[in-house]
Formats: sequence, C-alpha cells, structure tokens
Amino acid sequence: KMAVGAFLWASLLLAGQPFAAQLTLEAETDSLGTPVVAYNVMEVASTGADEVHLCIFSGRTEGLVGTLKSVALHAQEPEKVHVWIVTDDISAVDKAGSYLSDTGINLHAINLDDAVEDLKTNGYKPIWLWDEYKTSVYGPDGVMRQEWVNENTARPFDWDHDLMHMHRLNHLRFYIPHLSQFKDLDRIIFLDDDLIVQTDVRQAWDSKENFPKGSVMAGTCDFWRYRTGLSSYVFEGRSNYARSFTLPQGGRSLDHTYCYGWKKQGCVGGNHWTNLNKRFEEIHGKKYKPWDQTEWNFGYVLFDLTAWRKQKLTDIYEKWMKVNYEDHIYPETSVMFGLGIAYMAFYDRVSCWEDVSKPAINIRDGLGYISFSEMQFTGMTDSYLTSASVLHYDGKSKPWMANADMILRIPYEKTLEGLTLKEYAPIVKKVVKEGLQRNLNSSFLVVTDGSYNTAYSLLEELEKNEQLCISSPKSTDRVSFPAEMFEPYSSNFEKTPNRLKNQCYFSFVSHHIQEVAQNYHQWCVEGDRSQSNQYIAQHLPMMCSLVAKHGEGENSDKKINRMDLFSHFFERLMTGDESLSACTCPATTTSAGAFIHTDYVSFNKKGNSDAIPANVFLSSLEAVRPKIIFLKEGKEDSRFERNLEALGLQVRTESSTDCMNSMTKCVENVQQFIGVEGL
Repeated sequence: KMAVGAFLWASLLLAGQPFAAQLTLEAETDSLGTPVVAYNVMEVASTGADEVHLCIFSGRTEGLVGTLKSVALHAQEPEKVHVWIVTDDISAVDKAGSYLSDTGINLHAINLDDAVEDLKTNGYKPIWLWDEYKTSVYGPDGVMRQEWVNENTARPFDWDHDLMHMHRLNHLRFYIPHLSQFKDLDRIIFLDDDLIVQTDVRQAWDSKENFPKGSVMAGTCDFWRYRTGLSSYVFEGRSNYARSFTLPQGGRSLDHTYCYGWKKQGCVGGNHWTNLNKRFEEIHGKKYKPWDQTEWNFGYVLFDLTAWRKQKLTDIYEKWMKVNYEDHIYPETSVMFGLGIAYMAFYDRVSCWEDVSKPAINIRDGLGYISFSEMQFTGMTDSYLTSASVLHYDGKSKPWMANADMILRIPYEKTLEGLTLKEYAPIVKKVVKEGLQRNLNSSFLVVTDGSYNTAYSLLEELEKNEQLCISSPKSTDRVSFPAEMFEPYSSNFEKTPNRLKNQCYFSFVSHHIQEVAQNYHQWCVEGDRSQSNQYIAQHLPMMCSLVAKHGEGENSDKKINRMDLFSHFFERLMTGDESLSACTCPATTTSAGAFIHTDYVSFNKKGNSDAIPANVFLSSLEAVRPKIIFLKEGKEDSRFERNLEALGLQVRTESSTDCMNSMTKCVENVQQFIGVEGL
C-alpha cells in the first residue's frame, strides 16, 4: 500500500488529468503503521462563501508540517480551510500529509512542472524559462559574473548571496492569479513554509473588505534592524524603502552608496540611481520616492486577486525583470533580486496588516536571524511571541534545525505535539522566567601560561564543533560568550559601552556592579534611570537582577561581594545557565567551556586589582570541577599547575609549542579528553 499514493499521482499525470489533487488522509495504515495518502482529483478552487483558501509553495516537510498544523489547530472551522501546495518534491507533501491526517484541513497538491505548463497555456512564460535567466551568475553556487557588472549594477554585500532568491518557487508567487486552480477566486492567503500561525486564518481572509483602493496585498511592515553600536538587532517597527537593506540605499545618503577604490561590495555603480529613476518613471509613470513607501515582507500575506488582475501586476513585475536583465541592475542571488524587484512592482499597492485588520493581525518577523537573547537585551519579553498572530522564522535558522534558538523554537515544537497557543504560552513564559535548564555532559576550561597564539588557534578549531560552547576572538556570533570573558577591565569597554557582549565579561560586570548596588532603589526598584551611568544603561536590567539576587543590605544601599559574584558567574557559565547574561550557548551544546590566561589570576595580594584572587578562582574550580586543558609554555611545573593538581581535577597538559605545530592532533586529543566527538 505504500506505493498507492505515488502510483495514483503518476497515473493522474500520465492520463492527462487535472494536476490539482486533494490529499485525503485516511486512518488506514500499512503493515508498518504508516498512514496511506489517497489522491482525489479536484480541478479548481471552490468559491463557497464560507471557504478559506491558502497557497503555499514548498518542498520541505518540516516547514509544511509546522506551518499547516498551526493553521489547523487555530482554525475554528478547519474543515473549511483549503491549502494548495505547489511543490517540486511531491514526497515532501506525502510525508507532511501523514502528520496532518487528524487536523481536518483540506490539502491540494499541485506539481510545479504542471503549474508551469498551465501558465504557458494561459499565456505566461515564467521568468526562469527566459533565455536571460541565470545570466548574472555561474556555477552551482551562483557566483556573480564580473563581466555582467556595469555602472548600473548594485554590488551586494558578501552576506547577501543565496540561491533561494532565484528559485522557481520564489518567483512563482508573481503568477498566482493566473493559475487555473485560482481562476474563480477573488483572494488568497499566501504563506511561506516557515511560519507558526497563532490565530484563525479566517481573520486574514475577511480583511480584504478593508483594503484601500489600489491595494493588492496586505503584509507585515514591522522589522528588526542591526545596530552596530549594540552589536545586536533592535526592533525598529515600520521603515521605508530608503532605509531597507532589501534595496541598495540601506539608510544611507545616495552619495555614500557608490562604489570606489576599496569599496566593492554593498555599493552601486555610478549610473545606478540615474538609470533606476529613469526606468521607474517609464514603468510607473511617476517619480520614485523610496521614503514614501513602507517596507514590507512576504511570509503571511493576503492577495486581492481581482485587483491584481485588473492592474496587470504580473505584467509590471515582468517589465521590471526585463529591465533588470537588460540593464544589469540586481544579480540573481541577491535579496535585491528576490525581493527588491517585488518592492518595485508592488509600489503603492501594499497595505500593512495592522491597518486593514481588526483586531490587528501582527506578524513577528525575523525569527530566523535574531535570538531571544537579543530580544530581551532590547527590552522584549515572552509576550512578544505569545501575543503575535503569526511567527515568521525568515532567515537561515529554522525552528526545526539543530542550531535553532532554544526559546524561539518552542512554539514550533509544541505545535508538532498538537498544542495551541493558549496551551504553550505558559510554557514559554516559564522557560523565560526560570531560564533554560541544560543537561550538559561536561564542562572544560582552556588555560595557558604562555603565548596567546596557540590558545586562540585551539579555540578557533574547537568552536567549529557544535557540541562545544566555546568561542575564539574571531567569532562572529552575536550572542556567543566572548573568548576573553575573564580579561581585566580596560578602556575598550567605554568605546562601545552598550555592546551586548559587554555584560558577558566578568570584569565589566564587576567594575560597574557596585554603582548599581548603591543606586538599586532608584534605578532598579523605582525605574528612574535618568541619572544612571551611560556606560551601563543598556545593561541595567541584567545588573539589577544580579544585585537583587546577590546584594547585601537594604534596598537603598546594597553591597556586592565581588568574589562571590565571580563564583556565581563562573558556576553559571560552566553549567550553561541562560540566565547569566545576554550571551548564550548553541542549542547543540553538550559541553560548556571557557578560556583564561594565568596572568588573569593573582597569587599576590599586591598584584593587579582587577585580577581574580587565586583562592577565589581555585575554590570556584573545586566547586564546579571542569576538565582542564593546560597549554604549558615551559617545562618546569608552575605554581598554577601545582594548584590544579592539588584539587584533584582532571587535567590534560599539552605543550603549547607541540600543539601549535600539530594542531589537528592537538584538537583530537582535547576533544577526546572533553568527551565529545570530533568534527
């Protein structure tokens, strides 16, 4: 029976039957207990008054299951919800269907190749069939052709490179109104496959009646923006085309967007803006004013198909595509091509959900590239997730992936378990309040008494192992613990005082914590921070929490024992406690680690006041008992080494010179000692 679904699908295609098929998920199973999917032919979408039609383009089982199960769980009448899945991998639909058999929603599968044939019959030739398609890039990785670049071209940043932007399914959305299945529909809800829908989709369906004249789409208009000063993403809310990083201006004045000399990425050719303005006026008959256009995103949108057809929006989109290929404006693997051209085509035709829905539909965008730690750091709480209509995990970190944020993934995981928002919201709240509890197998500390070079090289190799929570100085992870978290305080902190990772350095916290303790009542209890130190303003929530837990004395004048604070800091770090600071360990962590140089530990009471007293450091080691990797510079036993041995800790001593000369072997030895598998 496992072959029945595939056989019926193939039979329908070979017989020339309509290629839309309803997936009827029966309770019947084969001998292995796997649900069997049966296909029933359904030619076009019904226009029944109470029916709601959704469209999703996907070949990812994990995405389909999470998105569609959340739709079903929150629909008051799931049996009236029809989901049309256009796919280039029918097996993914089969697998997803087996997880959705008890939801009551109606699934209809459309093979992508057949959808393309249907469009051609209806007079449309999708852009991926054009001769110009893929002319800006070459090779399996889509490397941009340098000969394609001219003075009209926008050169993307290195991070702006993804084959997804030129994928057929990404551009099929611009032909939705002309698919035969939807010829009788006046609207359709279009979904990405990385959503968790937490409200009834009928609310979105009914919002068409509130569209202003000329609007063809409602979508999300709230965004997160990266702030260099904080080294973190910050919720910005609404923005406009001129500030959007989807387009090359990116919030800069036009003079600062041009390429010159060393500036060869994230910039435009000398004729870019002149050409773009000319082409815009040719297509739209008016001047291009990016500051007047609200930035938006796909993900969870409602299309007015009647208005789309009337305004010939697909034709406008194709005009922009032809101009792009003729003038060499945006390379095909850039977000400028994948979404920026849509911004041009949909100019003056997009409404924001909050403006056309009552109660307002709100979309939490960006959950695939921001972390919950960043949310908290910038003032958000769990309610940001649980008050949302839809969660959108756009970005490279999807909630089903091993490296997904451990809090942001909870709604996805609980949806797969069959829980609704009302049921999993308390779970999210509890985890945020109490902190994530990790079951780590071990902890370790890399110690060196000599050159930093060997230690840094070792850290670079160890951080490649997803099982280890350890960073090198070259790490680009925004929320990982810094490599030098135990380094003494320096004026460098004052150059970037509000940087997220500052609060992950013990010296930064201990340097400022007493001031917070002395002003605890005013700053932390009353919330009056008007006279707070500018260097700690962004870090006060975390420091107030530390003072509340560990301060001694009255609220108006608490005191903090710096050495007790170190013991707390070190213990939380070695156990992977997420409540320590904004920094976190990867979701895949099985062993938490840190690095320290012996210079940071003082055996002399008259030594550096910022150094950690040896007795405090050693007592913390004895309490937590991490495994010690000692990169030794000399041959004689050092005082530090003798103290480690006296504690009876597991210590692996590696010659710093030998380790540097044979790093691969050194890394293998260290990973084996820690108790994790190699790369």
